[in-house]
Amino acid sequence: MTLRSSVRMALTAAVVLAASGCASVPMAPKERDDGAKTFATRSGMANLYIYRSSSLGTAVKFPVVLDGKMMGELPGKTFILAPVAPGPHTVYVSAENSESVAVDAQPGTNHYVRVSPAIGWLSARVGVAIVSDEKEARNEVVECSLIQGMP
Repeated sequence: MTLRSSVRMALTAAVVLAASGCASVPMAPKERDDGAKTFATRSGMANLYIYRSSSLGTAVKFPVVLDGKMMGELPGKTFILAPVAPGPHTVYVSAENSESVAVDAQPGTNHYVRVSPAIGWLSARVGVAIVSDEKEARNEVVECSLIQGMP
């Protein structure tokens, strides 16, 4: 199975989940949320914070796929924490459009990807960008809540 077909399958699953009408997503326990906000990395690993700091269109959830694996859906003011091995990774987010960004994860570092909503023709659109200003990114993540994510 190619990465492209894996992503296509994950995005299809995300659309089905989004169409199911769930009003919210499972949130991580407070202890995990607090722990994620220490920004500590595991030895030899990197952290990838994928977050949506905007409350614009908060009820609209954006499916997030990391390296072909569905990670969860981001409503407003939420984030996903993914510990990753060093090396290249790709984050895909879908809405009326689809956006992706490549991240070259460095060991012992935190990397930040901001997901931003925008008004679309039929539904919300999405923008995805790497945030290189760590202080700015941390301040935005701290204002969000960690989602449970998918197993």
